[in-house]
Amino acid sequence: MANTKWTSRDIIDKDILELIGGENMPAEQKEELYKKMMDTIQTRVMARVDGLLADEEAADVRVLLESDDREGFEQFMVEKNIDIKQLYSEEALFYKLELTQLANGQEA
Repeated sequence: MANTKWTSRDIIDKDILELIGGENMPAEQKEELYKKMMDTIQTRVMARVDGLLADEEAADVRVLLESDDREGFEQFMVEKNIDIKQLYSEEALFYKLELTQLANGQEA
């Protein structure tokens, strides 16, 4: 069962599975859960990026992503002054906090 007395430092430092009481899950389940979490975080980041760009720029980003042009995407983010690493960090932390609250029966 999840612990309801996590500190802010715990939320930042501990693995999400420990925070939600899933550290004893089978490896295959852990891997699938991590994949789902990463997909959710990536979707949230892309939604934020989309909100920062004009429609034409957002279309350009989609083309870069669909063609798996990582370098082009990163360069585009630099040109638009979007710190993609910061967005990922923020969204990962927000999501981690939400999951921890849900696992502990707290309102997210």
